[in-house]
Amino acid sequence: MTPDEARELVAYAAQYHITVIPEQESFGHLHHLLKFEQFSSLGETPHGSVLAPGEAVTLPLISSWFTELAKVFPAPYAHIGADENR
Repeated sequence: MTPDEARELVAYAAQYHITVIPEQESFGHLHHLLKFEQFSSLGETPHGSVLAPGEAVTLPLISSWFTELAKVFPAPYAHIGADENR
């Protein structure tokens, strides 16, 4: 979904008093991202599915994702995933 499509969905939902709450995985379930060489070093294992929280760029990367979401979704909440048991 593009940002413009998301904005359109948010506007449509607002007509019906519905708040769209975005969901973005924050550490795990990121195998589609970590399969790319440019991101693979951020995983706990190469080409794995979980970001390594100790990597210096991990938290700024996650922060940038949620900053972008906040520009599109005006909801006071966001679903951060974070269902990993560690």
